Amino acid sequence: MFTDGDPWSYRIYGSVAYGSIKSAHLSEYLATPAAQFIGIRPRDITEYDLPSDPLADSDTNALESELEDPRFQTEFWEREIEHQLDIEKKSEQQALAARGLDFVTDEYLPTRLDEMGIL
Repeated sequence: MFTDGDPWSYRIYGSVAYGSIKSAHLSEYLATPAAQFIGIRPRDITEYDLPSDPLADSDTNALESELEDPRFQTEFWEREIEHQLDIEKKSEQQALAARGLDFVTDEYLPTRLDEMGIL
């Protein structure tokens, strides 16, 4: 899933991949466990110096809540969420255009997919 780099996008990913917390009893039918996150990571914000917005209080609260959410209790998510809380920024997919119009297709996605062993 290619999403923005904010807590709400992470929750959308979590719901698609693992199922909604409110519909946990239906997760085996509704979840897509093969889904993988290729969206904007908090580390991308700093590594690519992406245009960003400051986290709102609601974003900070959502990120802290995600640290307690079983769907995000992995080394990857804990590291990324903690980094986002440290930098206090969020970024949208459109921020990648600051690196050039072809950056997403020529560099960002191929690199990400290669790192994930997909390409």
